[in-house]
Amino acid sequence: MTIGTVKWYDEMQGYGYILQADGQEVYFHYTAIAEYNNKSFAVGSTVTYDLIETRMGFEASNVRRAA
Repeated sequence: MTIGTVKWYDEMQGYGYILQADGQEVYFHYTAIAEYNNKSFAVGSTVTYDLIETRMGFEASNVRRAA
């Protein structure tokens, strides 16, 4: 699991970006959010996630709020 901060998230569009500790941004889609009942994140929220490689580049999966 990797830790990052939500840089931007649009509930209407269903996607956003996580800022990693190294300054890189990682895309995430609402379907990657592990918490079924709450698929929204405020900007600045700390999250944990798995980093996966797709044909489009790296993407966050299994995104959860950090405890």
